[in-house]
Amino acid sequence: MHRQRQLLHRVLSMKTVKIYVSNQAIEITPGVVLGADLHELVGITSPQQLVISRSEGIDVPISPSDYVIIEGGEKFAFGKGEPPLEDNPCLRKGIKFSLNGEKFTGESTLDKPKLTGAELKALDTNSHQTDGLFVEIKDLADERIQDDWRILVQDKDKFITVPCGNVGEKAPPVIRTFDEQLEEVNKHYSQVDVTVCGQVRLVIIRDIVLPEGWNQKTVDLMIQVPDYYPPTALDMFWVTPHLHLSGGALPERGDQYEIHAGIKWQRFSWHYMRNRWNPVRDSLLSHLRFCINRLNQLK
Repeated sequence: MHRQRQLLHRVLSMKTVKIYVSNQAIEITPGVVLGADLHELVGITSPQQLVISRSEGIDVPISPSDYVIIEGGEKFAFGKGEPPLEDNPCLRKGIKFSLNGEKFTGESTLDKPKLTGAELKALDTNSHQTDGLFVEIKDLADERIQDDWRILVQDKDKFITVPCGNVGEKAPPVIRTFDEQLEEVNKHYSQVDVTVCGQVRLVIIRDIVLPEGWNQKTVDLMIQVPDYYPPTALDMFWVTPHLHLSGGALPERGDQYEIHAGIKWQRFSWHYMRNRWNPVRDSLLSHLRFCINRLNQLK
């Protein structure tokens, strides 16, 4: 089921890039790609191993259960598989990826290329086990990394931890305007609409892909932005079509319905902890991540 959901996500992105397998260009839709899907795409057969080529000369095999972040330009090769390459080898040169906008360099670089989502989150000393982990992918919506996914980390990868109840840790120097924040959202999500209803702007992000456990595969997510924003905190979110858990239960604090712009929306009463909104640090995009993190909690 997850592979079907992942393929749905790729279809929704409507963009392809090229990867290179033994110098042969192959078209693929970018995103967080399951190793088994890569194996199927390139036609690998046992005992061959699909490996990602690193400049230092140590190739890393990709198992069917691994995940690889594809943006385009990645280089792969076929390994004979006899004897099989070590699954998670020690590297001569550490991986310099980014977490929360800061590059891991020096002694903090990874000496092994594969980490689970939970292990990546733990590298943020301020993180909590309930926090979300997202990866930023150029020209695509951020994708959430599940705790049990094992990621083959690359130097180019950019991860973000999203606290439950507080979003964003690094403050920009000034409060950005609504238009500036909306432009930032548009860089991450391809289908964003704004409707003015009285003194409130309704920002609607289309086709948010949901994890398994909900009765829908995607929803439109709406955020209400008052005229006096950004000094005042954003609060709650609304979705359509309506959601319940796969067992039939309504979500916690998600049992109220309201009409906005002629559409019946389901309201999630999801609030920040006391005094945790900071208009300098937080934004429309960070609030959207805050809302998506709630949807990934499946309760």
